[in-house]
Amino acid sequence: GVAVTSARPGSGWQEMDGTSMATPHIAGLAALLMQARPHATISRVERAIFDSCVRSPSMTPDRANRGLPNGLKALELLLP
Repeated sequence: GVAVTSARPGSGWQEMDGTSMATPHIAGLAALLMQARPHATISRVERAIFDSCVRSPSMTPDRANRGLPNGLKALELLLP
């Protein structure tokens, strides 16, 4: 996660970087996909998330890895 907006202790907002900022977003997406497609395996959900990602041309793979996931596309990839 790069420049992920998060709540600041005390009040307000802040931007932070790192996997600890990105992980909750991906875990939440996985949970939503599993709720929508309860018979999908963990491997299928993971693959759907990976295959839905698009990396901005302005971001290098070492900074953005696979890119940003697209939740609707991931859901479509899980259709039977």
